[in-house]
Amino acid sequence: MSGAVEAFSAARVGDGIEHSASKGWLVLGLIGGAIAGAAFTLATGGVGTVVLAATVAGAAGGGGLGEVLGSMSWAPHHETGHLVTGSSNVFINGRPAVMSHMSVGDCDEHGPALQRVAEGSSRVYINGLPAARMGDRLTCSGVISGGSTNVIIGGIKEQTDVISPEIPDWVDRILLGVGLAATTVLAGPAIALLGFAGGLGGGYGGAYIGGKLWGEGSDGQKWLSLGGAFAGGLAGAKGGAAFNAWRNTPKSLINLKEIEPQLATDPDSAFFWSGRTEGVGGPDVAEAIAKSRGGVTLESTIKDKNIKMPEWDFDNPQSIKAWEDVSASYAKQVSGEVRAVVGQSLREGNIWENVELPRLMGNDNVTKITTIDPVSQTEKVIFVRDN
Repeated sequence: MSGAVEAFSAARVGDGIEHSASKGWLVLGLIGGAIAGAAFTLATGGVGTVVLAATVAGAAGGGGLGEVLGSMSWAPHHETGHLVTGSSNVFINGRPAVMSHMSVGDCDEHGPALQRVAEGSSRVYINGLPAARMGDRLTCSGVISGGSTNVIIGGIKEQTDVISPEIPDWVDRILLGVGLAATTVLAGPAIALLGFAGGLGGGYGGAYIGGKLWGEGSDGQKWLSLGGAFAGGLAGAKGGAAFNAWRNTPKSLINLKEIEPQLATDPDSAFFWSGRTEGVGGPDVAEAIAKSRGGVTLESTIKDKNIKMPEWDFDNPQSIKAWEDVSASYAKQVSGEVRAVVGQSLREGNIWENVELPRLMGNDNVTKITTIDPVSQTEKVIFVRDN
C-alpha cells in the first residue's frame, strides 16, 4: 500500500476470507496458451518438435498472464473460509476482535492447518498486536473479506508474519524455465535469453514505477509491470534477432582497405569473365584473351601483385564474400572501355551479373561494356554511356 493513512472495516471472528482467481486463471491460461501456440504453429507449417515447443511456450506465457490478471481487483474472488479466533476481552459488534499474529482463520485452499492473520493496522493495537481489518491478508495470501459496518480502523498495513504467495514460487520458476527452454528451441538462444532479460528488466522496472505511483499490490502497478515486461521482452527479442543477423552475416577474410589500392588499372585495360561456352571458359581463358589485347583481369592482377586471397569455396560463405568484395572494388576503379569474357552458360548468382556489372554501369568512368564469347571470341556491346 502507499504511505497515506487508509481506513478499513474492523475484522471480527466469523468474517469471511477470500482468495483471488489467480490459480484458476493460471490453469485457464496454461490451457489457452497451449492451444493457441500449437494452433498458430500448425497453421504456419510447423511440425514435430516445433509444435511441441510452441505449445509449451504458449502454455507458460498464458499461465503467467492468467496468474497476474487473476490477481487484479476486478477479477472475481471466491470465499474460502472464515476467521475463527480473536481477542478474549475486546469485542466489536458483540464478536471477538481480530488482530494480526495471534488470530487465525480456516482456509479451504490451505487446510487443514489454520492460517495466521499476517497484517493489521499500524495505528490501532488490540492486546498489543495490530488490529486486523477488511482487506488485510493471512499467511496464505487469503484476504479478509468482511468487517464491521460501523467500526473503522485507520493506519497503513503493518505485516507481522511471512505471507506465502497464492501461486508458490516453484510454480513460477517452472513456468519460467520451461517457457525459456521452449523459446530457445523456437527462436534460438540469443532471442530467448535477451528477450527473457528484457522482459525481466521491464517487468521489475514497471513494478517499481507502478508501486511508487499507485501503491504496492495495486492494479496500476500490475498493469505497468505487465506492460514493462512485454515491452522489455519485445525489445530484447529484437536485439537477439539483430545479433543473429550480425552473427550470420559472412565476414570477409581479407583486409579490403589494404588490397583496394592495388586493384587500380589503366584506362581501357580491364577485363572480366563469367561462365563457359561448351565447357570452355574460366579465369585462364579470360586472362589469355586479355593479355592478347593488352589487358588484365582481376585474377591476373591479384597474381602479379602477390595479393593473398582465400580459395573460392562454395561451402564457405566467407570466401565467397571475400571474392565479391574484391570484384566490387575492381569494378568501381576501372575506366574507359571494359570487356568481359562471358560464356553462354552462367551460374545462378554469379559475381558478374550480381556484383560486377551493376557497379560497372554505375561507374561514371566506364564508357562502354563489351562481352566476348570464350570460344568464338565474338564481341557484343551491351552498354554505352551517354555523354
